[in-house]
Amino acid sequence: AQLSDKKKYKYFLRTCPADSHQADALAALFRVYGWPQVGTIATTDTYGRGLSDEFEKKIKKVPVPVSVTSSQRFPINARAGVVRPKVKKVRWCLKKCIIFYFKTELNGQTF
Repeated sequence: AQLSDKKKYKYFLRTCPADSHQADALAALFRVYGWPQVGTIATTDTYGRGLSDEFEKKIKKVPVPVSVTSSQRFPINARAGVVRPKVKKVRWCLKKCIIFYFKTELNGQTF
């Protein structure tokens, strides 16, 4: 969202959609499939926090009632001992859908 300011970043081009567009698409999936719950796990940096916050805003506007059962955040430099309990907490809260927002380098610490 910060990089969308064309006056400040005249020469910036996106290679992937803005957080708000990605959040719209994810919220639409919940509407189409009628999933009642979601859990989110994200890093606290701009990459993770921006998309997860935007999604949690958009999911409240979906006509089908969807509750965010658990929302966990962790610092980008967090070790596995910090990350894994947060993942377990979200997994314990629901069975169907968990959305992760973080850079792929963190996969080894998460699963």
